[in-house]
Amino acid sequence: MQGNLQADLKGHTDDVVSAVFSPDESKILTASSDNTAKLWTLDGKLLVNLDKHARTVNTAVFSPDGSKILTASEDNTAKLWNIDGNLLADMDKHTGTVYTAVFSPDGTKIITASSDSTAKLWDLEGKLLMDFKGHIQTVYAAVFSPDGKRILTASMDNTAKLWDLDGNLLADLNEHIGTINKAIFSSDGKRILTASADGTAKLWYTPEAIIDWLKK
Repeated sequence: MQGNLQADLKGHTDDVVSAVFSPDESKILTASSDNTAKLWTLDGKLLVNLDKHARTVNTAVFSPDGSKILTASEDNTAKLWNIDGNLLADMDKHTGTVYTAVFSPDGTKIITASSDSTAKLWDLEGKLLMDFKGHIQTVYAAVFSPDGKRILTASMDNTAKLWDLDGNLLADLNEHIGTINKAIFSSDGKRILTASADGTAKLWYTPEAIIDWLKK
């Protein structure tokens, strides 16, 4: 099969570090080292330029309903925008690069991960709800479980950690011997997959899955 180029999205002036489709697949969102994120049509027309970050935008994502955009930057902030490019909230409590920022499954909360060794939970007004402290080095990624009730973090300290929304540590996944770059839940939330600089990926069961197995 040969790939056919449908559109060339030109407008960034430095590296493009991420690109995603909107939930309805009608738009594209890009993030760049030129300090901007940009919203495009599928035929490459620029719709919105999100240009209020002071340094590289590491990632940009849509809310589950596609009505909002979330950006994370090396300027130590994450920013929430509406689809028209208006800034809604500025999450500015981190003291280091924000590597990732994602919405909860219901779109009502945000989790950010930072080089300041923390992940932080926010509401949509930019109010800090919870600090997840326990890692001793950069947290590269943080995600919600499918039910939105737990958070998983991945760190340069070779561990991934499972938390509840109150900041209580539920499990410490510490069998890797290198940076954990990413950690994700399975669709049912009962398994966790980690990817590491030690050359391995590891599959884990959550405490609930272990209890279910013991009951059976």
